[in-house]
Amino acid sequence: MLRYIYIILIFSSLVACENKEAEDSIYLEKQILELSNKLELGLELDEIQELSIEAQKELQYFLVSNQDLAEYDQALDSKENKNTDNKRVAFSTLELGESKTFTICSEIYWNETWLWLEEGAQYTISAQGEWKDWLITTDANGFTNAYMNLWNNQKRYSNAKWFTLIASINKEEELKIGSYKKIHPESSGLLSFYANDAENATFYTNNSGCLSVTVHRVDTTDTDGDGIYDTYDQCPNTPGTVEGNGCIVMDSDGDGVSNQYDDCPTQYGTCPNGCPMENGLCDPI
Repeated sequence: MLRYIYIILIFSSLVACENKEAEDSIYLEKQILELSNKLELGLELDEIQELSIEAQKELQYFLVSNQDLAEYDQALDSKENKNTDNKRVAFSTLELGESKTFTICSEIYWNETWLWLEEGAQYTISAQGEWKDWLITTDANGFTNAYMNLWNNQKRYSNAKWFTLIASINKEEELKIGSYKKIHPESSGLLSFYANDAENATFYTNNSGCLSVTVHRVDTTDTDGDGIYDTYDQCPNTPGTVEGNGCIVMDSDGDGVSNQYDDCPTQYGTCPNGCPMENGLCDPI
């Protein structure tokens, strides 16, 4: 009996995997078709279905990255994009200070970017534009109303408003983004996005509109070790303070008001502007 149960469990697992792959393929084909229409490339569904899954992923990556079909054809002929270290065929990465912009659409259950984020690195994600949940127009910060609050338990990401932009790494670590967010991935993986709609994919069919989403890798180089990244440090080779934008803050008279804000930099003062009192009073600032 146990043997038969074991066989049934294996068979059920295989069927579930096949169903999952079929669902992923349908989402992929739909996203390619939607992007093709928006970019007026004229691709037909049967043309997309003739491609292998890996070729579809490659094409989808180029379209969502706002690249063109000529570059896609070149990539297919190239031997550079190979599956290594368990990363996807079409993955890309960001160097320090580099950015990449993607078209993220509300009607697509998983918007794949094939962008590989590194564990511990710092990124900013910003979104512009509007998308629609049937008749309701909103931006990446999402919306809420009395009626939709009745269905809050159906949201894919429970702690965000309806239609908030959500990011996911490897479809495991999920992050509420909205219009702007700094993130520090807890693990390396592929980045994808979705509009925070109901868990059931059927509800995505009445959505429309796309956002322009930019992912930027923060340059964390700090040459002088003062905790202020060189990008924002006006004195990158000299340890300074946040108040001094990375430079040493001078207080010549030692009154606690730095020279840049002290109206009397050589006179010790107790007034907010760094000057001494006159007749027991401070000059109005």
